[in-house]
Amino acid sequence: MPIILHRNIDFNTQISIWKMSETIEDLLKSGLVIPENIKSNKRKKEWICSRLLLQKLSPNASIKYNQFGAPILSNGKAVSISHSKDYCVILISLQTAAVDIEFISTKANRLKDQFISKEEKNLIKKSEIYTLVWCAKECLFKIHQKGKLNFKEDLIINKIEHSSINTSIKKTTYKLHYEKFEDYFLVYYFE
Repeated sequence: MPIILHRNIDFNTQISIWKMSETIEDLLKSGLVIPENIKSNKRKKEWICSRLLLQKLSPNASIKYNQFGAPILSNGKAVSISHSKDYCVILISLQTAAVDIEFISTKANRLKDQFISKEEKNLIKKSEIYTLVWCAKECLFKIHQKGKLNFKEDLIINKIEHSSINTSIKKTTYKLHYEKFEDYFLVYYFE
């Protein structure tokens, strides 16, 4: 299993990235039973890789889901999972964990009017920042965990700094961390 990054952010928080380079056939040999509702090979690969990565990070924990469909660990810790193209990332923390990884492309730029406010457009100096803003809003959505949010009106990007983003969800403020990883943006939050 190619874990290409593992970092203990603090005593209670760890993040890991796995490059999903194995074939689906090799991953199926793990013996994990894939839920029947997962049909595509891409989703099967993501599901298996995230469970195998979780076994490495927290061997005695399994994933459960809260009433809103957000993942939590059986040991009570918070967990967040994200996938993009060839990578799977997991963030585990004590109370709150939210992570998103996004491949930098023109997709977010094409869809910007659906999720970026007029005020937020003033923060964007390079086209790749549209991907960063999308990634940050996905992370905020995972913090909220209850759905029923408008990405353009409820998830607000106030300021983008060197490695952090000042944000808010319905007027509650959050400071997200971010970094560029190869051709991806990685955004995360933990408590």
